[in-house]
Amino acid sequence: MPRRAFVLLLILGLALLLRLPSLGQRSLWYDEAFAVLFARQGLDAMLYGTLTPVLGGAADIHPLLYYLSLNAWMSVFGQGVFVVRLWSVILGLASIAALYALLHDLLDERAALFGALATALVGFHVHYSQEARMYSLLATLLILTTWCALRAWRANDRARWAWWSGFGGCAALAMYTQQLAAFYLVVLGLIVLSLALRYRRCDALIGLVLGAGSALLLYTPWIIHLPAQLDKVRSYYWVTQPTPADFFQTLYLFLTVYAELSAEGLLLGLMGSTALLTLALLTWLMALRKPTSRRQARSAGLLVALWLGPMALMWFVSQLQPVFLERSLIASAAMLYGFVGWSISHARTPRPLRVLMALLFLGLSVLGLNAQYSLDTFPYSPVHRLIEDVREDWRPGDRLIHVNKLSALPGRYYGPDLDQHYLADSLGAAEDTLALPTQEALSFLADPDMPTAAGNAPRLWIVIYARAEREYAATGRPEWAQALAWLKQAGYERTETQVFNDLLLYRYEREGQA
Repeated sequence: MPRRAFVLLLILGLALLLRLPSLGQRSLWYDEAFAVLFARQGLDAMLYGTLTPVLGGAADIHPLLYYLSLNAWMSVFGQGVFVVRLWSVILGLASIAALYALLHDLLDERAALFGALATALVGFHVHYSQEARMYSLLATLLILTTWCALRAWRANDRARWAWWSGFGGCAALAMYTQQLAAFYLVVLGLIVLSLALRYRRCDALIGLVLGAGSALLLYTPWIIHLPAQLDKVRSYYWVTQPTPADFFQTLYLFLTVYAELSAEGLLLGLMGSTALLTLALLTWLMALRKPTSRRQARSAGLLVALWLGPMALMWFVSQLQPVFLERSLIASAAMLYGFVGWSISHARTPRPLRVLMALLFLGLSVLGLNAQYSLDTFPYSPVHRLIEDVREDWRPGDRLIHVNKLSALPGRYYGPDLDQHYLADSLGAAEDTLALPTQEALSFLADPDMPTAAGNAPRLWIVIYARAEREYAATGRPEWAQALAWLKQAGYERTETQVFNDLLLYRYEREGQA
């Protein structure tokens, strides 16, 4: 086995080990539970739950490639927590291997290995490699799209068109995974176009047109549904307009983890990421000024463009229609890891500077991984423990009521045998994202209010997030107070309170039934 293949396997093995902890022990959160419950319904139900028209646009905004792949995976390996997340782990490893191939062809072997190692270690990538969502698949497809474009640029006449076909196919699959892939693809296309014009490469212009055309052709069956899905985004979407601080915070998240840190951890993360990015960019600028390293530094500049370009484009578009979603930029994060790997491995960078950058990156990785492994509140609130506790004291006729869908879907996954209900979101609110057709596809409909959810049950188990309870009180929103008032009026008395980290479980019984 060649030495480089052996080292790459070691890096992939390390990446696997870092992505296995808590994979099966931590509760699925809302988005993950939705993915599993939705994917197992099959294609017809998913199409109905996504494309059915509702007031304000289509029922849902995501295309279906990831859900279809998850459905196929579950049909073979089952629907356990460890299993459904393992699919994302495998896709995460595939994205590391794809990045290695890209960096190897764009730069050199050292940069490829260091970039792959950086991606294996960073908490942001570990997070989305452990999550049963589409982002690992998105990263893999966009990195492969970039690699195909590079190969097509450098290939001879015979192989060139096959690589442009691969470029178009991967781009279409990325769009079928997450529409926000368009921001990355637009920047990649503009880079190829500018290079083709600069170097007068008519073959590259033709290849780009054919590749983009084939991607659009493959994506045509879904394009006709985009206007309705965009209307959904404009009408009901929880993402807010980003500020300049959000742009720079994304850089910090890329190098740490998508999770809340302590005040000390946040300060260390901001300082460390700022120092690392400053040194890496200085290294690149110094390399551009030296004739002996200018050519490779220009190649590294493509990574900088694919790292910052999609972020900037998404940020500016979000000033008109907010769509700035950090996790959808995971391919840009991978380009950052490749750039940092090149900066650390670049032979002409002074050794003390390389050592300092390596130590900074390792420190940020440890900070991010520690936060990732220790997170046990939202989004990873211990719904599975709550359901187990309720099941131990469950009586015929009981009802379990979730005040919010965020705990309801994980509750449905862990307790399909329990009579569970949840309260509908306020119609038209930003959090009102689970449309009626999607609820019907899940076979899990929301109740309009507490009286409907409670029915005539002698005992009620009510789940609410502690943060939501505080926010109801602080903002004066009446829903929770109205529910409590109705319970009292209907003769229910709170007989038990349990706390599961940031989840509160209340048991109510009618008077005389305790």
